[in-house]
Amino acid sequence: MIRQWRHGIGLETLEIPGGIIEQDDTPLRAARRELFEETGYEAADMISLGFVYPNPAFLDNRCYTYLAKDVVRNGNQDLDDKEDIDIVLHGISEIPNLVRGGIITHSLVVVAFYRYFMEYQSHAPE
Repeated sequence: MIRQWRHGIGLETLEIPGGIIEQDDTPLRAARRELFEETGYEAADMISLGFVYPNPAFLDNRCYTYLAKDVVRNGNQDLDDKEDIDIVLHGISEIPNLVRGGIITHSLVVVAFYRYFMEYQSHAPE
């Protein structure tokens, strides 16, 4: 996970890596790129957990979520000039309590973990 300053609320938030899909990019390539740029980690496998419309009342963008499996740190962060991101490691079993406790508050991150727990983990092979 990452911790970064969010100017809109004037606080740091605990999140998952993410960013914008650049022109001529795919959601999967963007997910891999953002994971590496923000953390230095690469995944052996990326599994789509679907997408949501963050605010369909007046925006048409989609937010895609991928599960990064078998991650290995293969480099250093490659942050943009205005990014100040710390890497924070948490076990997957800690996530529900971090959400319940108000530590994870970013709505798109909460949705990503919902998708993981309800749609992937409950159907994952043992």
